[in-house]
Amino acid sequence: MKPLPRPHFYFGLDLGQRQDHSALCALELRTALTGEFDYVHWRRLTHTSLRLHLALRLPLGHPYLSLVALLRDALGRVGPHPYKTIALDAAGPGAPIAELLRQARLDATLIPITITAAGKPRGRNVSRAALLSNLRICLESGFLRLHPGAADLRSELQAVRLDGKQSPHDDLVLALALAAWPARIAHPAPGKVI
Repeated sequence: MKPLPRPHFYFGLDLGQRQDHSALCALELRTALTGEFDYVHWRRLTHTSLRLHLALRLPLGHPYLSLVALLRDALGRVGPHPYKTIALDAAGPGAPIAELLRQARLDATLIPITITAAGKPRGRNVSRAALLSNLRICLESGFLRLHPGAADLRSELQAVRLDGKQSPHDDLVLALALAAWPARIAHPAPGKVI
């Protein structure tokens, strides 16, 4: 029987500075045994889910250059063994920040995502509505679970607008949506594997 896949951490980094906060969220993708067995295919049944590992809103005016150290520290906390992916808001100041992160050679795959106003996702151009819809699917299906201590994130989720207009504070939600985007693409049918 095949061993279970190693955990994978997905980090989402939403950039802001003067009016909006920068925010970092980390999700852990884990596959666990259900305790059941499929005798037809002769394999153990597993369940794959995402768990919120980190939700951090940075203060206004937080310097972009310090993001390398912040990410290096966050990546180091999850250890050397899991796979790691960083999805970054590449719109506006995101392009030079993505280049800065590439040069830092962090122990993670970097995915710059340009958040667009509308339209279908094309490559790494993804609309805000698509990011939020994907996040909603992850939450409503139970694929993504938030821990009880994520009060700021939960209040942002309740206030976020799906009509394309920006909510008063949606930085944590967008960081979470950025992290969830590549996780769901890699695992389009999460849940119980039969």
